[in-house]
Amino acid sequence: MPSYKEVVKNLEERVIMPDRPPSLLPVKEGLNSLNLGYDPKKVIVVAGTNGKGTVSATLSVLLEATGAKVGLYTSPHLIDTTERIRINSKPISQEKFVTAFDFVKKKIPHERLSHFEMLTLMAHTVFTSEKCDWIIYEVGLGGIWDATNAFDHDTSVICRLGFDHQDILGQSMWEIAKNKLGITRDGREHKVIHLPLPIEVDKLFINYKKQMQSQFIEVNPFRFEIDKTKDEPVYRLQTPWGVTPLRLMGQRAVENSSLALRVFSELGFDPREFLSALKKVNWPGRMDFEVYENKKIYFSGDHNPQGVESLKEILSHFGYRNLWAVIGIGKAKDAKQMLETFSSIPRTKILLTETPFRGMNLSDYKFDAIYSNSDPKTVLDYAVAKSEKEDMILVTGSLYLVGELKRLIK
Repeated sequence: MPSYKEVVKNLEERVIMPDRPPSLLPVKEGLNSLNLGYDPKKVIVVAGTNGKGTVSATLSVLLEATGAKVGLYTSPHLIDTTERIRINSKPISQEKFVTAFDFVKKKIPHERLSHFEMLTLMAHTVFTSEKCDWIIYEVGLGGIWDATNAFDHDTSVICRLGFDHQDILGQSMWEIAKNKLGITRDGREHKVIHLPLPIEVDKLFINYKKQMQSQFIEVNPFRFEIDKTKDEPVYRLQTPWGVTPLRLMGQRAVENSSLALRVFSELGFDPREFLSALKKVNWPGRMDFEVYENKKIYFSGDHNPQGVESLKEILSHFGYRNLWAVIGIGKAKDAKQMLETFSSIPRTKILLTETPFRGMNLSDYKFDAIYSNSDPKTVLDYAVAKSEKEDMILVTGSLYLVGELKRLIK
């Protein structure tokens, strides 16, 4: 059996985007070869532009509170690849990761799977061997051609939609929406639970629903209030089942928690009994912090304009003197709009760097930052050295940047 390092190396050497027409066939054929049974009624697939990881993690915590064993598959990872495959919110061991890889390789000896396709089949192997009661798959990219869509499932969840990955998903909002709605199934037993879609796709979405027999359930975010008496703002969610504080921050946390609670309810549970579980939801890289050189370093991997706008709302409730924002952005992202939003945040000092994966070069930014360096750690150290006690330090713009700096300072 290979070592964990050998498995990670094998995965990293695989193609990210296969050089072939989009197809679910490789994964479906892989599932047939693995021949591991599962119950579609217990499988949930979550798509969207923003929030799908948080919704998946929140739903996992709620289901765990019932005493169930929950498999959770998400991407990307921040530090260790095992983070992508979780049982009851905890990454599986390296030993189980290797065993799953070895099983898939032996069952499909001549496979030519991509990085994500292989990991998806490994996750399926782990969840079935662990006899999970529920399985949650977060879509990697888009929906219709994503490897997670190869699984039969009775529940589809659509989070907030926005512009991202237009080079792959299309330039119009309807093209993006239709791709993500591709995870839905046509049938009376199938539930599509979704946040309100952008207004520009309303008419097209109405026609789309008319062609389907599925149950479409729109979720409007619950009301909330913000407690600003602590160092960090605490968002209190006001639901039909009671009021609860959220561990996660932002109106986006309110939105994502509302959606997760409604999914939980549609699965047959009474949220009233498990509402307190929301206080336990923690999703690394989404406004959490590490202490480095006796200073709090906040991390928020917002990597598109919509994400940065939601981050701006959270920051408006902090009482910092100056915000030192260490920013690295991916090549295919709308850096211009993201940096314009960051610039509009009061008392913000922008420091630019390069992300470790598909990041923009410093010369591509065309932005007058107060400090720039291609090495992320150098930029963070600059912010730490120059900031005062009343200031706030934030690493953002890319989950890959967040993961790299978390790894380096731990």
